[in-house]
Amino acid sequence: MSKEKKHPVLKAVAITAAAGVSAYAGVSYYLFRQCFDLEHSRYTINLPIEIKKETWQKHLDWFEQSSHKDAFITSFDGLNLHGILVKNHPDSHNWIIFNHGYHSCAKDMFSYMMEADARGFNILAIDTRGCGQSQGRYTGLGWLEHYDLISWCGYLVSQDSHSKIALYGVSMGGNAVMNAVGDYMPENVVVAVEDGGYLNIWNVISYHVERARTKKCPICNELNRLHLSTNAFKKGIDFYVRQFLHFSIQDCDTIKQLSHAKVPVMFVHGSQDDIVPSKVIYECYNACSNEKKLLVIRNKGHIETREDEHYFDEVFSFINQYLA
Repeated sequence: MSKEKKHPVLKAVAITAAAGVSAYAGVSYYLFRQCFDLEHSRYTINLPIEIKKETWQKHLDWFEQSSHKDAFITSFDGLNLHGILVKNHPDSHNWIIFNHGYHSCAKDMFSYMMEADARGFNILAIDTRGCGQSQGRYTGLGWLEHYDLISWCGYLVSQDSHSKIALYGVSMGGNAVMNAVGDYMPENVVVAVEDGGYLNIWNVISYHVERARTKKCPICNELNRLHLSTNAFKKGIDFYVRQFLHFSIQDCDTIKQLSHAKVPVMFVHGSQDDIVPSKVIYECYNACSNEKKLLVIRNKGHIETREDEHYFDEVFSFINQYLA
């Protein structure tokens, strides 16, 4: 083939390759924003339970009558993080730190907080980064949040050096708790509960992107047309995670964290959970190297477990074993 004929062929190949790279980068960025950018995300990992008006008013009345105040810390990467301290039991050193789910905030944990207060606990409910009154645009889907959770533990110890702390997380908050128990924490942290937490970041991303492909989503329709799986974009999404959030999805290993658990952990899940499939709880439970308990509540979906009449009795029975 002459040089004259080669030139347009090579040019066409180069243009096609550039277009392919551009399309791959575009789809990867779109998926990154949908999952991590709280200003643009459409995916819902933590579905709120519909709350009756009178129930919400009951929660609000309890909160307003409680001895509460705002608390603030600075995260390791410079964000101003907000929490709510409820101290109705000044003579008690028993504390619970509540960690909410994706696209939620501390006040969405009122029902949990009321139950803890009724059982004599003081409370710290935190707004995770980018939520409530905490700064930030991006979520770490439980990874960055677990570092923040450890920082909140340090804050609580600075307020009460004799504190005995239980960690309690739901959905994404549950994943943050599972990651935190395998890291360095103050000795004041003695027990942890996770409810509806997922296995790891990539597991939950791929599940929800594949789930979204059945809906009217232009990018997902394009994935369907090209017969491309979400896994094809793992490296592309991870590139943007490293650029914007400064960690890698590949380094986030909840199973590894649980294998180094420093405190006993209770694992709770609804058997009908279709947001975080219940099968993941068995992998998490089996990986935990410390004392542990498994509670799968039948016929309950994601974060519906609290509707079970025995739920809080079981959870606080486990917690109280380690506060003595």
